[in-house]
Amino acid sequence: MEFNPNRRKAVALVALVFVLGIAFGVVGVLAGWRMLGAGNQGGGQSRQLGQWTRELNLTADQERQFGEILADVRARYDAIRRAMDPQFRDVRQQSRERIRQILTAEQRPGFDDFLRGSRNRRNDRNDRTPMVTRLTQDLRLTADQQAQLSEILRDTRARFDALRQEMDPQFREVRQQSRERMRQVVTPEQRPGLESFLQRLDDARRRR
Repeated sequence: MEFNPNRRKAVALVALVFVLGIAFGVVGVLAGWRMLGAGNQGGGQSRQLGQWTRELNLTADQERQFGEILADVRARYDAIRRAMDPQFRDVRQQSRERIRQILTAEQRPGFDDFLRGSRNRRNDRNDRTPMVTRLTQDLRLTADQQAQLSEILRDTRARFDALRQEMDPQFREVRQQSRERMRQVVTPEQRPGLESFLQRLDDARRRR
């Protein structure tokens, strides 16, 4: 499959984010929660529960049971993430070491500074500079170094994709079990609304 320049740049950017260790929380917990539509933090869970309650007209007891289901989903997704963390961490560290190997002695301190500052830059909503561009500029990478960096990023992305695919069945099983529990909570009159809600979540997940 052919990639246009913008697509290649986007792929490289996503891969670099993983190399820098910024995005696994999103991949693990957030992606998992979004597959169910359950939110990712306490506030998010409360908002999602409120949405379920409004759309399905849940009773107070049903709302309590839905809340328990969502809390259980969160705990189970967290457990999956913790179990996979070491593998993601290994790939991340190996990729960082490979990047360090293509840098000169003068460039390596700059790369380490880049890693230390990456979280702060991510939280700066006014900083729109792509990470690939920033890294290239900060370290003054040569054309050969950029080519080697691209190869490392492609390999890293493939390894992270493989790990995410390994996680997918586990998230899918939790999602299906949780949905079955929800179906047991609602009344026959509420069931069509629940199925419509779940279908919209699936459609949104596929679009992502």
